[in-house]
Amino acid sequence: MNVKGIALQWFQSYFLNRTQRVKIDDSFSPPHALDVGVPQGSILGPVLYNIYSRSIIPVFKQHGFGPLGFADDNEGSYTFTHYFQNEVLLEKVPNLLSSLQNWAVVHNLKINPPKTNVIIFGSPSFHQNINLIGIFTHDNLCLRFSESIKHLGVHLDNLLNLQLHVNSLVSSCYFVLRHISSIRKFITQDNCIQLVISYITSKLDYCNALFIGMSKCLISKLQKVQNAAVRVIFNKKKYQSVSDDLIHLHWLKIESRIAFKAVLLIFKCLAGTSPNFLINSLTIKSFDPLSTHYRKLLEHNHDSPMSVLGHKAFTFYAPRLWNALPRYLSYILDINLFKTSLKTYLFTDFHDYKSRVNRLVKIL
Repeated sequence: MNVKGIALQWFQSYFLNRTQRVKIDDSFSPPHALDVGVPQGSILGPVLYNIYSRSIIPVFKQHGFGPLGFADDNEGSYTFTHYFQNEVLLEKVPNLLSSLQNWAVVHNLKINPPKTNVIIFGSPSFHQNINLIGIFTHDNLCLRFSESIKHLGVHLDNLLNLQLHVNSLVSSCYFVLRHISSIRKFITQDNCIQLVISYITSKLDYCNALFIGMSKCLISKLQKVQNAAVRVIFNKKKYQSVSDDLIHLHWLKIESRIAFKAVLLIFKCLAGTSPNFLINSLTIKSFDPLSTHYRKLLEHNHDSPMSVLGHKAFTFYAPRLWNALPRYLSYILDINLFKTSLKTYLFTDFHDYKSRVNRLVKIL
């Protein structure tokens, strides 16, 4: 890792001469020397684990899978058509799992079979052509295909319609809202706003860029949560309107918040502060020939994907969202100024922006 000098000495002092022992009542077992591992819950633990396990990435790549890892949660993805399902599911996936098992043994780690999931994402018509319901590993362990997984707090179902995630999110928000309602008369309005922002709005905003292209029914469920939260803040009854209250709070509605997060992600890509795999998925087409200002326009494919899932792809919707922005927004280079200006624009002109984005293909 090219660590030298004092930094290397720090790591050596952190690793070497570690022991552990077991305590039962007032008795201790003899100390046992530790050759591997770091203290659980330590600050350096996650960093050192990522360094230690970095060699797992080539294991995915040598089998043709795209690797993705977060601490000790590693995933591999493979794109295929149903014509090659036997080759992928009966050969490639078991071979990958076997190689991962061998890698774990060499590195003194253990793969947890109950937490190992295989899920197939695709449209309903694609799933109808999948004849298998599971696979067998080389150790004769049966792994049935999962209908959903939880990835970094987001429930992803095999149809990618996010219905499971939205239902879980709505249930969680209403649970918290009931508790806030029970103490509403004991707290000030400002304190209530802080509670709603901390416990409700943060949940609604988490990973909401994934909600691009989501059905109106699911967006409506999220909007009802926001409306209910506003009613709690202003002590309103169940069916009272909250339109004026949202304006008073200067809160974007759910649909606008989704667009805000997606556009902000595109801005970060153009600024070079997003992950490389997102930055590399965008291509700058040209600069605006009608202006002397520095304005980036993004290249997009004019061929519309056949499936609804294709419209949710970042490479498809990102150029359309960005190029539909008014000129003055695309001139801004400071992220804080961009966030403020974008929120103001979406707050006042979201419907106009939405119609321009959806001019040829429905995205928002």
